Amino acid sequence: MMKGLEDRVHKELSRYGEELNINFDWQRRYSSWIGGSMIGSLSTFQKLAIVNKDNNLSDSDIIRRIF
Repeated sequence: MMKGLEDRVHKELSRYGEELNINFDWQRRYSSWIGGSMIGSLSTFQKLAIVNKDNNLSDSDIIRRIF
């Protein structure tokens, strides 16, 4: 998402003499949201999630509950 990053990466890697094809997807700004959605939809995530009812538990109690 940094301006000029694609050009900088190409310039730095071209020093090594290899022709590399690197694609910077314009939708990368949404990658963390997409990844979070994928993890959240897993059935195993439900037992790892900290829900509102856990607010009164200490950190160590939450960790013990998860593992």
